Amino acid sequence: PPYPPATASLGGVPSIRPDVPASAVFLVLFLICGITHVLILKKNKARDHKFIFNGPLAAFSFVRVVTTSLRIAWANDPASIKLGIAATVFVYAGTILLFVVNWFFAQRILRAQHPHLGWSKPYRMIHAVGIVAILVSLVLIVVGAIQPFLTLDTAVRHIDHFLYLAGETYFAVFCFAPFIVVVISLVLPRHGTDKFGAGRFRNNISILTAATLFLSCGAFFRCIIAYDPIPLRDSQGRPILPPSYYSKASFYCFNFLTELLVVILYAITRVDLRFHVPDGCNEPGDYKRKSAYSIALIADEAKLKRRSTRRASTETNLTIEEYDGSLFDDSRTLANSLRYCSTVLEVDQRSGNWKMKKVSRAPSSIMQSDASMNSSLWDLTHTPPPLPNSDWPLRDS
Repeated sequence: PPYPPATASLGGVPSIRPDVPASAVFLVLFLICGITHVLILKKNKARDHKFIFNGPLAAFSFVRVVTTSLRIAWANDPASIKLGIAATVFVYAGTILLFVVNWFFAQRILRAQHPHLGWSKPYRMIHAVGIVAILVSLVLIVVGAIQPFLTLDTAVRHIDHFLYLAGETYFAVFCFAPFIVVVISLVLPRHGTDKFGAGRFRNNISILTAATLFLSCGAFFRCIIAYDPIPLRDSQGRPILPPSYYSKASFYCFNFLTELLVVILYAITRVDLRFHVPDGCNEPGDYKRKSAYSIALIADEAKLKRRSTRRASTETNLTIEEYDGSLFDDSRTLANSLRYCSTVLEVDQRSGNWKMKKVSRAPSSIMQSDASMNSSLWDLTHTPPPLPNSDWPLRDS
């Protein structure tokens, strides 16, 4: 041992063309993605914004860098069975990182829309068992894929194939599970949303759904072809040409390409902002109550300045209403503006929410411009930005 494989594998044995150029391109792209997620992780840490999932995304990217490197080495030495075994192990090893990230994102969506269900003990157990089972499935796949290289016993190889099928089947189910959780969350009746992070909530759901479907394409494709193994030789020992769906193009499309799309999608859409929840959440309502998300600290708007005003001591301020949702979706905004005269809108420094204040002052009060007194959002000498809603800084995304 190791012995040559008896059945065809997706992509087959790599060759100089086209595997080396294709693997090199994916190597560079995954390296860029890995560095990007590391930089996002470091910048978030510097501003005390805890979001650990950029770590697994970066780790997955670097695992794929190793995987593509091994495939390039295998293409230059196709007779090396040990290189083939190593490359095969790394193909399966990294995928579960993306599956687990999506599983946690789906959990947060369910807890936001159905807090009592999402924080219940039965669901917590289901969530934990799902993660443990995916780790067990990874072991089954690795054993089922590698042990046939080490034995010629037909009975053992049949057992290995059964283990491999069990692992691949659960991989496909677990990969698709976040989509099922999201659909259930949307279908069940709900009363409001315990919103978290930035951006429109429906767009965050769309991002997770797209990522889940991308990965599911690859997972179900690998699972389906595993149920119909193709022998490399017939009973007379003559070579058998594998079907077209075993081609190298299928290997790169249903493995590396789908995964790369997800890693890029999560970097571009800034899931570190969209799916962020505050620390210490452990019961319904914590996403909103414990949120310290401040719109003044994120995006380029934080670098702008607004002219503040200094009023005479005769001025009095009274907060009429504070809005934890969109100003334009809350009927109280118009009602309060009509009911009270001399009202202003401003951002609360502690909560980051918009609030309406009733301002009364003596006629002799003097407005003095002072840009250095207060940190703010715009300069009156420039055209002011449009009034943001609660989804800012990802208002339109």
